[in-house]
Amino acid sequence: MKSKKGNSLISLYWFFILGIIVGGVLIMTNAFYSAPYDVRNMEAELLGNHVANCISPEGKMHHLLIIGGRFFPAFKEDFEGKCKLNFAGFEDWDIEEYYVHVEIFKGAAKIPSYNLSAGNKNWEIDCEAEGVKFNKLPVCFNKTYYSYDNQSTLWRIELLSAVSKVQENVK
Repeated sequence: MKSKKGNSLISLYWFFILGIIVGGVLIMTNAFYSAPYDVRNMEAELLGNHVANCISPEGKMHHLLIIGGRFFPAFKEDFEGKCKLNFAGFEDWDIEEYYVHVEIFKGAAKIPSYNLSAGNKNWEIDCEAEGVKFNKLPVCFNKTYYSYDNQSTLWRIELLSAVSKVQENVK
């Protein structure tokens, strides 16, 4: 009789411990997967690198951007098409979630020789306030690249890319 009572007590204890373990695993899994992922930093950097590679593939200026040391305006007119950018947002939203701005300087000049931009221009102003941690502002990526054209002229490319996507990333 004593062994049956001991076995039932051990079984009850075993189910209690098993319940604690399962409950702990469920709570930890829920806490881990319920946190929102904010990948806007990586997305802004990827967008910036993609545009930089479009303007200056393999470290040389795009052959349709600078021809004979002069800028070719057709590249600016079809900037999104030439760089294979599609900034169309979701169908329910009226705003574009991306912005890219490129300034191209000849050598060490202070005034840009050429500007390219695409997307929602409102995000450029918000990038200036990026030092402040607001979840409702876009995430911005700034980078400076250097490139050469076919005539060995040095060009400085300053690039700004911004990704808003606040509804998807910040809860």
